[in-house]
Amino acid sequence: QTCALPIYFYTVQAGDTLAKIAASFQEKVPGITGQQIARFNNICAPYTLQIGQVLRIPCVAGKG
Repeated sequence: QTCALPIYFYTVQAGDTLAKIAASFQEKVPGITGQQIARFNNICAPYTLQIGQVLRIPCVAGKG
């Protein structure tokens, strides 16, 4: 599956962490990390996520 837009979107679910989200996108975006997702979404440590929050996931790891 190719990325139609320059980004994917992901809605945060209960129990999600940036690491879990990054792991779930490894097939689509090999090498993506939780830190890259945080940086791409302007999320600062301690990386607090809210249920229902929509995250942007870059199509290429390292972008953002």
